[in-house]
Amino acid sequence: MHNVGNVGDAGDKGKRSGQAREPFPLDLVDAINGMHRLLDLISETGSNGWADLVHAVDKVIIAQDSLKHFINAMSPGAYTSITKVDFKTLDRLMIKPLGVYGSKVGIVRLLRSINIVSEDLARLLLSPTEVGGSRPTLSSGLYIVAGGPVGPSEERHYVIYWPEDSTWDDSAASSVSRNRVTFMRYLTKICDQVVAILSSKHSASIVWDDKDNDSSDTESVETGDPDRLVTFVVEKTDDQEDGAKLRPGFQVYIAFVEIPAECSPDVDPSIFIPRLLHGETTQAFSTVTYIPRRILWKEFDHRPISRMLLEQMRGTHDFDRSENALVLSESLDEKAVKILVDVALSKRFPEQCSKLNAVRRDIREDSHKEMKKKQRLFCQGLQDEERALWSTLRESVVNDVVKLFPTIVPASLSSHVPANGISSTIEGLRHLYPDFDDIYRQCVKSAKFESIKGHEYRSLKERLVTLLRLLGRHQNLGSEKRTELIQVLISEHSPLHAMQAMTQESGLFSGLKDTDEESLKREMKKMGNTVSDPNFLLELKGVDDGDLQSPIKGVLAIACTQLSSSIDAAVTKMTHAVLQMQQDSCKSSIQLEFETEERRLLEDVLVAFIREINAATPTEVCLSLLLTQRSPQTNVCGTCYQEYKLIGGREMPEEPKLQFQVHMVDLTSDDKHIMQLNSKHIPKPTTSDRRSPVFHLPIGPRIVFSQLLENERFLLILAHRNKYSIYLARMSEMDAALRRGKTAKTLHRNKVGEGVLFAFDEEKRLLSVCSSSMLQLYAFVFDATFRTLQAQGTPISLSQWYGQAEVSILHMAPVCGDEVVLVDSTMQARVFSFVTMQFRPASLQLQSIPSAIYSFPDGSCLLCLHDQASQPSLAVYHWETFGSTDGISLDVPKFPLKGAVLTSMVSRGCVFLLGLDTDRQCMKSVAIDITRRASDFVFKQKGSSSTSDNLNAHTLHNSIIDCHKEVWTRFPVYAAVRRRTITSLSERQQKSLTFITEIPTPLFVPYFSELIRAFEREAKKPTGDELRRIEVSAANFESFRNTVVFDPNWNVSRYRVGEWLVDLLCLIPIHIAVCRENRFIPLANGVFSADLERSLLGAEVNRIVDKLSFGWYESIFQSYMALKPVKVVSSMGQQSVGKSFALNHLVDTSFAGSAMRTTEGVWMSVTPTDKELIVALDFEGVDSIERSPQEDTFLVLFNTAISNLVLFRNNFAFSRDISGLFQSFQSSAFVLDPAANPSLFQSTLAIIIKDVVESDKAEITRE
Repeated sequence: MHNVGNVGDAGDKGKRSGQAREPFPLDLVDAINGMHRLLDLISETGSNGWADLVHAVDKVIIAQDSLKHFINAMSPGAYTSITKVDFKTLDRLMIKPLGVYGSKVGIVRLLRSINIVSEDLARLLLSPTEVGGSRPTLSSGLYIVAGGPVGPSEERHYVIYWPEDSTWDDSAASSVSRNRVTFMRYLTKICDQVVAILSSKHSASIVWDDKDNDSSDTESVETGDPDRLVTFVVEKTDDQEDGAKLRPGFQVYIAFVEIPAECSPDVDPSIFIPRLLHGETTQAFSTVTYIPRRILWKEFDHRPISRMLLEQMRGTHDFDRSENALVLSESLDEKAVKILVDVALSKRFPEQCSKLNAVRRDIREDSHKEMKKKQRLFCQGLQDEERALWSTLRESVVNDVVKLFPTIVPASLSSHVPANGISSTIEGLRHLYPDFDDIYRQCVKSAKFESIKGHEYRSLKERLVTLLRLLGRHQNLGSEKRTELIQVLISEHSPLHAMQAMTQESGLFSGLKDTDEESLKREMKKMGNTVSDPNFLLELKGVDDGDLQSPIKGVLAIACTQLSSSIDAAVTKMTHAVLQMQQDSCKSSIQLEFETEERRLLEDVLVAFIREINAATPTEVCLSLLLTQRSPQTNVCGTCYQEYKLIGGREMPEEPKLQFQVHMVDLTSDDKHIMQLNSKHIPKPTTSDRRSPVFHLPIGPRIVFSQLLENERFLLILAHRNKYSIYLARMSEMDAALRRGKTAKTLHRNKVGEGVLFAFDEEKRLLSVCSSSMLQLYAFVFDATFRTLQAQGTPISLSQWYGQAEVSILHMAPVCGDEVVLVDSTMQARVFSFVTMQFRPASLQLQSIPSAIYSFPDGSCLLCLHDQASQPSLAVYHWETFGSTDGISLDVPKFPLKGAVLTSMVSRGCVFLLGLDTDRQCMKSVAIDITRRASDFVFKQKGSSSTSDNLNAHTLHNSIIDCHKEVWTRFPVYAAVRRRTITSLSERQQKSLTFITEIPTPLFVPYFSELIRAFEREAKKPTGDELRRIEVSAANFESFRNTVVFDPNWNVSRYRVGEWLVDLLCLIPIHIAVCRENRFIPLANGVFSADLERSLLGAEVNRIVDKLSFGWYESIFQSYMALKPVKVVSSMGQQSVGKSFALNHLVDTSFAGSAMRTTEGVWMSVTPTDKELIVALDFEGVDSIERSPQEDTFLVLFNTAISNLVLFRNNFAFSRDISGLFQSFQSSAFVLDPAANPSLFQSTLAIIIKDVVESDKAEITRE
């Protein structure tokens, strides 16, 4: 199982309702509205525990794109990336899922009943799945479907397990049954209520009362488990002679690449026809696409550069070379153009640069003159209007003063401008000049109008205030006394003693001495200051005493005179400030106007200059530049310097080339398994775009030899004009090797001659090279890692055997051992040995020159292909009788022999001849069965006539119920450590299982109860009351439809969406590391990345930790459950001892849930509990024939370094290999330096020994 994967879902994009009549997409999930894929079933290359067996296995992966769309449909924006999912936001929503599985017919009926599937779509869903077909299908997997609203804020959801065609066949292949158990495990874990919808066919075929099984159960209690004891007999087959027979093979439809309409005349159109690639154990075909001549863009380095480096780049990038086109960006500003002119352009384009400088200078001079002229005229106009401005401002100030002194009449302050005209003029100034109000307020404030100046006014004010206070205190004074008091105090010339006498007599100023003149003045001044001028004048307005009218009028006249003088001074100052403000503002506006126009003119000039430069250069090779200037920088010495940033790139022409795409052909794990048991089985290969690497070749070099090797290696030999280039690399790295010219060997034509033939023996790693023109033979051998190719000895001359006759070698093929077979132009085939340096004595005279020859992958025969138009045929020659027989002719009248290849599948003895039928666009095959002269002995199961694993089953479709027992058997029912992802905030209902059939029968309940009893009796696993708490029932579809589908209450468990998704994701293990070629390789989000591997070479532990990413688990670790401590539990031990099984039952994980029999690399799963996160690591078994001792050490080091608990599971006792592994681990542990990393190697080792009887306990403990 795999935690990440992009399975081609388009999510909601392109989804339509079932009513559409447009062509359906190939993936039918895109045609069903409201359906999203949660888990998908894919076929991927993997290991099955055999050193030489790498094949396609089924994997359950998370459908990343579809799940992304589901999450964002529930809560928009909750999914950002695979490592950033906001589960806490999703927890605000609730989901009520109902699990559904069963017959395809029943599931489609359910989808039809909720109106999301049309009749046409239903027909497609029920059509048989075609392997490698092009018909729209829905792949097997786990889906979620929105089924309509339940209430105002909730919606029904169905979680549907869509089965494979043979999922519910009791005789299904092992891979299909394993997939069934895996999906049912996930379905029953995330849904408390499950519905099984059975078709009529499945319902009728269920066996309820199996008497044979009952007796078998009884016998198993008494004798153990007889099903695990199988009896075989050794039988001798008939003596056989050398023979060869053809059998019909398989067909795989492929898409041909159309021949391009326009193509280089140097390209042979036939190259676009798909071709089969030869491989002894690997199969593929190639397609060719023509890529026309194009221009490539290479960007400059965007790092900041200095002026000196910019000048150096002039030569580096050939700015000033006349043969290079120079394309300047029209968005360059004036500074950037000036820099480029100074650095590079002035030398290459002197005339244009001089013209540019002159035009720019003229524009600036003319603009400056016109601007000064306009500013001068405007300022002159303002001076002419100064008097009007002064009058306007004075009247505005007078109005403000009158508001301050209400007793003063405006006319007394000499105002001559109408009030309405003043108001509009002042408002206009405020609108035009935002600073006007500040100037006005400042001038008025500085004038201090509230305090009237002048000695005469101040003296008279003090006398009047004193008089008014005295009169107010002595209101009963006689008229004579009152008149005397007024005359004495008002008159400035009154004798001092008289004033003193009057004030002392009145008691106004008590305590004054008779001669204290200064004190009297001071007291009168103090009394005058207690009243502000505005209040004083306002107070005088209310005085109606006739004797005081004259002094009051005098005071008012003096006040008006003083205020008028202050107003004139303030307005004069204000006028000058406003005029200056107007001049500055208008000058700035005029300057901005001219600068804008100047900038526009300069931009036009610059654009015209740039266009002239761009047009004056050729267009073949292009440099595109955009220069920006950064702010000044300071270096370490404190010197200020200027930095620049050069943006752009270089356009380089790329000549036309050919793109070769290699389409790998895979077998399913089921086919692999069956072919191991039955070599006569015809598989159904598939092709996948995910395994279609590409490489490119220029026009000219020609492929003269290619061969697919194991472990996705590819041998490619190209013929050039004067040499042959030999490449060997992995398929994914071939394009890079060709681009860098990284050859394994180069052969020059002047040394090897013309008509060179190549043959490669994969088992011996021997490359044979034969020069037909020079009659010489060369031998080269690759090392064990296929990295170096060394010549073996000197060239071998064949002239001594072929004499002086004009003979040319036409074909060459490897023979088992260090031999090759050569077919010459005389139709003679001879075998040459590199060991004896001689030909075999026997030779073979052919009837005609074959079109191709192949050696059988198992080293048994030679195959000659005669692709004659009249009668195409095959001829098989056994190596053991080579030259002594005429061979065996095989007729293939309708088989495309042109370009055919010979290969083997699963084992080298399962041989197929592959050919491409261009008319039908398919790859055909015939199986070739070879018999040798021998007596064979075989193991045959007693009482059975078949060696297939598909034994005759007593039942047909009971697995639709028995699948639950299979889940309980393979996975824990009641684990030792139970996951607690779902909190109490969710609303759980009682677990239930409902069987929906046309005619419901009461037999489902007792059958399921017996299933539980049989499981508990046989497995002896802890179950608690988990199984017996499941409520089992049966109903017909109409009843189910009315009581469940359209039930307004929808009585199923209610979960928080975030918790529910986390519970699902934590069930899916993720692949985090593999060991290959003595390297420990971490994976990024469960996917191998060559870039990541290169970046981690020689990296420290902290950097490696930062680079590791665990896909969906990242959001759980970093945010959703970041506060919980982490405990690591892992497994270790030999291969196939049940490590994954033990880990699953300890911490409730789902390891080994794919069709792989063994674990490969390191897998991780998470079990959330109430207090911590249990991280479970499932490790590949040590001491495997697939792994080197160094790789085993890597796995053990990683395991023990980070785990808190290690489960070491082993068979009965430690072997010497395991003991040696522990010794190697102890010596290698110092690589991680435990002293420097105290957090490592803190694990507890729990050793679990299987199959120990009571009498051996002490011995095992001692050992």
